[in-house]
Amino acid sequence: MVLPIHDDNPVRRAPVVTYLLIALNVGIFLLTPVARDPFGHQQTVASVCAQTTFFDRYAAIPRELLTNRQLARRPVGIRTDQGVVPCPVVRYMKIPVASVLFAMFLHGGWLHLLGNMLFLYVFGNNVEDRLGRLWYLGFYLICGYVATYAFALSDPNSTTTLVGASGAIAGVLGGYLVLYPRARITSIVPPLFFLPFRLPAWVVLGFWFVPHSGVDMTAAVIAFISFLIGTVIGGRFARHLDYEVRRWLTAALGTEVLLLTVLAVLAGTGVVSYHDNGKLILIAGLAVTFGAQNAAARQFGVQELSTTVLTSTIVGLGVDSRLAGGSGEREKLRYAVVLTMLAGAGVGATMSRFMVAPVIGLAAAVVATSLAIFRYGPHPPES
Repeated sequence: MVLPIHDDNPVRRAPVVTYLLIALNVGIFLLTPVARDPFGHQQTVASVCAQTTFFDRYAAIPRELLTNRQLARRPVGIRTDQGVVPCPVVRYMKIPVASVLFAMFLHGGWLHLLGNMLFLYVFGNNVEDRLGRLWYLGFYLICGYVATYAFALSDPNSTTTLVGASGAIAGVLGGYLVLYPRARITSIVPPLFFLPFRLPAWVVLGFWFVPHSGVDMTAAVIAFISFLIGTVIGGRFARHLDYEVRRWLTAALGTEVLLLTVLAVLAGTGVVSYHDNGKLILIAGLAVTFGAQNAAARQFGVQELSTTVLTSTIVGLGVDSRLAGGSGEREKLRYAVVLTMLAGAGVGATMSRFMVAPVIGLAAAVVATSLAIFRYGPHPPES
């Protein structure tokens, strides 16, 4: 996650429309049932029923948008410890086309609202300054309508309520990227201890667009940082112990086995679950392990040992093959590497559909076997 604070583009006039849009979004949100219980700790059946009815009435619904007809109201039940409690059926009139406009100013919670408003505040002023106030307002609303109907077309039978200014703000951010492709944004990165960085606009905006596409950027950032930590650990092992290869590999592979075993135990005992935020611990641990592994493989000078160069290994198969006029050198090794990677990926993917711990445990066993071979295998002949 990256949080923008400020950009380097001054504006010629006050961004009145941007400020007005932010004020409307915040003010309308404060009037909705969601704002009354910001943390969801005191929800009652009545409050849940009120929220459900409110969003059904004012939010956009794909099936309604594409048929231009209001869906018939059906009884909604709230599941509680005492059973299912029905919500009262409230009658109302709804114009589907107008619901898109209403939905642009509704949000599902405080984080949803604050995240959208932050990006609108930082980037909207420059787009407004360039387009002019009226054109900017029209651009904002049109982007919201286009995004909402595009989502409805992707799932025409959905009855899920759509709320938020994300579609309109996505248009504003896209406009900013087109108008100011080289702008640099002062941002803070929470996983890096909230340190400020000056980042290119496309990097910062990518962290907004990608999560809206379903990609977990928090996991990606944690994996990247953890992988770097693993490479540092692997590099330290190599530089301090490279005078004695067996000792170095024992330390490097032993660390990998220890990390993988701990992760397997945590996942197997249920202490860490892959289906909630606990997966970030697994991702971090695995990334550290693979970073150290790649750092160790790099010391051998054999590219095929690194899983990060599978593409270049396959390219090498073709370029150095006899069909391409090459000598076919290391052909068998490269085939073995590709097939081993694919086999490992297939086994891991199949097993992880049911449980994660055995996959990590299997990886630990493979590394432990490699450690035993390197540590206790025959010594190379002395020259």
